[in-house]
Amino acid sequence: MSETPLQPAPPIPPGRLWLQRMLTALFALLLGLPLFQQVTRAIPESSLAGVEFRLPKPVFSWPAWFDGRYAANVEKWLQGVVAFRGTLVHLACQANYSLFNRVGLSGGTEITCGRKHWLYETAYIKSAVRQPDFSAEKAARLAKRAAKLSQKLAARGIAFAVVIAPSKAEVLPEHLPASVKLPPRSSDTAYARITRELEKQNVPVLDVRSLFIGLKKTEPHLFPKTGTHWSAYSAWLAWQQVAGVLEARQPGTRFVSPPPALVMSPPLGSDDDLLRLSNLWRFEPGGPKPLPYPVVPPPPPEWRDRYQAVVVGDSFCLTMVDAMARSGLFRQIDVLYYFQRRFTYPVPSFEAAPDRLLADTGIDMGSLDVAHLDWKPLLDNRQLVLLVINELHLKNMGWGSIGSMLAALDKTAP
Repeated sequence: MSETPLQPAPPIPPGRLWLQRMLTALFALLLGLPLFQQVTRAIPESSLAGVEFRLPKPVFSWPAWFDGRYAANVEKWLQGVVAFRGTLVHLACQANYSLFNRVGLSGGTEITCGRKHWLYETAYIKSAVRQPDFSAEKAARLAKRAAKLSQKLAARGIAFAVVIAPSKAEVLPEHLPASVKLPPRSSDTAYARITRELEKQNVPVLDVRSLFIGLKKTEPHLFPKTGTHWSAYSAWLAWQQVAGVLEARQPGTRFVSPPPALVMSPPLGSDDDLLRLSNLWRFEPGGPKPLPYPVVPPPPPEWRDRYQAVVVGDSFCLTMVDAMARSGLFRQIDVLYYFQRRFTYPVPSFEAAPDRLLADTGIDMGSLDVAHLDWKPLLDNRQLVLLVINELHLKNMGWGSIGSMLAALDKTAP
């Protein structure tokens, strides 16, 4: 049986040979470009928003090499430092949003994209749907402690008030996705119980959710479309309500300011915090819309920089502090953030311009040693203590600050 002789391969057409070489060079470039960027960082990359915890570079050891720990740690470390990571994350986020109307990736702050591109922090939607448990007995105990604190502070000439900051999902449910169904509002929820008990104990309390629901028809900027917190303007409206309560309880004081002028500006501070966390190149046609920012007339000289205040609160308190500073009545505001960290705002250095927010000017005084906290320098020469709690955090009512203040005041009774 004769074998068929091998035929020489036909010559590769010049056009195909050029294409093969080009594809090979492109493949080599794609393989080598990340290494080149890792070493030189010569190409500008897209920065990422949000908090990331970078792992230290793993230290080699033979035991870790043989049991696989070193390889696993190197893989986790590379995920944080790999070249073009920011660009690739932006690309993935943009594809997720443009193709599927989903915002962000797994991990970190969960964001829900509602109707007409309204953004919500998913945790607030879950809380609105599930309605956290908060017994009437616990609400009554907390309210009695708050009332006792209010009385002790009043004996020292210090005003006290509780501000319950609103949830965007509760105030503006009409922009939630059609698949989200909130239960009917009830008078027997955690929110209603604590509000009712505080009022029963005669504690100055501002129910901002009810205030905002009443203002919805006339005030379209209570929450920014691209942020999770109340807007700078609506925080000003809430502060003026608190100011009216304080004036009524303390004759001879002045907290209410004249009506401000409103200047339209692109979102500032937290007004587009969810959009920044989304890590998108392009968000909806036209991008985020301008919002109103209050420009407040200065108070009379005798009231200028007259007060000092302590504010205990969560992230919503920063916009409230900005509103207080715009009034021109405060010379210093100390913020005990989640009762874990202290920030000081020397307000005279802050001009309440519409293109700047006070949250950017705070001095970080470090973490609080809650177990050994000295309240005396915090309460001396203060005229106001304000507790600002978002309704999502009502179960943590002050994060232990009420009990801590009560214990300190009991030791230094006037």
